[in-house]
Amino acid sequence: MPLKNLNALVSIHSEIKEIHPSLNKLYPIAITDVVDNKLIIYDVNSSMKYEYVTEKKVDIPLPKKVRASFPVDFYDSKGCCVVSEDIFEENDAFATFFHEFVHCYQYEYCEREIKESLSIAKRYDNAYWELEHPFPYDSQLFEKSYESINKSAESGDSKKLRQLFSELKSGLEKYDYEYMIWQIWKEGFARFIENNIREKYNLPKNTGGKTPPYNRVSLYYMGDQLISHLDKTNSEVVRDIRTLFDVLYNYKY
Repeated sequence: MPLKNLNALVSIHSEIKEIHPSLNKLYPIAITDVVDNKLIIYDVNSSMKYEYVTEKKVDIPLPKKVRASFPVDFYDSKGCCVVSEDIFEENDAFATFFHEFVHCYQYEYCEREIKESLSIAKRYDNAYWELEHPFPYDSQLFEKSYESINKSAESGDSKKLRQLFSELKSGLEKYDYEYMIWQIWKEGFARFIENNIREKYNLPKNTGGKTPPYNRVSLYYMGDQLISHLDKTNSEVVRDIRTLFDVLYNYKY
């Protein structure tokens, strides 16, 4: 069953790869087996078909439901899309696969270089800060800015965006500002590509995080809004994701 579903991605890929360079190629896929706590790796062969490659038990306990991407150490530390088999029950599963492929592209292209430049990455001794950093979502500053940022991005008000991000950079702790920009860049960009794919196939947009209470996923929504705005005003910036990070960090809207 997995191979049939995975190979359906190949034909879809041929229809969407022109959307952005992050979709230029297909990436390895690891299917979780929670019973034996192992990852089963499939990758694209020379005939552009997915095939079974290898499998191995892993040290960390695998959750029942997974939608993620990370380097798999026993597969040459390649960035892999990691999912549980229940994903094949979803009609829009392909949009999720390509969302995770975008993360593989980020990892391969410039993610590690950017991380090494961030104070927040040096502060923590593991990668869990991306999920667990206590960002002040309920602060007056963030709550006041959030809706204004999204409205300004939607209306194309670059001047207002520059003002709002200047205030956030001044008002937030450095670690918090870096965290916000990181999530806008990493997850917001993947959401932006995912929603471009969804639009192409007349699927509902992913708008998770749009409304209060605000949390990490709210930054994904805001990132999608901001990058959509940039795509209209300076699409070349959006096509080079390394430059995109700097533009977002320095609010050059």
